[in-house]
Amino acid sequence: MGNLIVAVLGPLGYANNIGKKSTSTDITLYDLKKGEDTITLIEPTRYPERLAPLFYATSIAGKAIVVV
Repeated sequence: MGNLIVAVLGPLGYANNIGKKSTSTDITLYDLKKGEDTITLIEPTRYPERLAPLFYATSIAGKAIVVV
């Protein structure tokens, strides 16, 4: 699999239950490593206050987790 980038769209901090927090600005990155494979979770932290973090997170992600 290599590296997979996933956008997490839901309650703020939801991805914290899945991976380890890496960096945080307008978007927050969480890392999860399984053997040689890594998953980077991207959470648009400043959304809905700003629309740009949502756009950035979804544009660079290959997959998405939508929490309703």
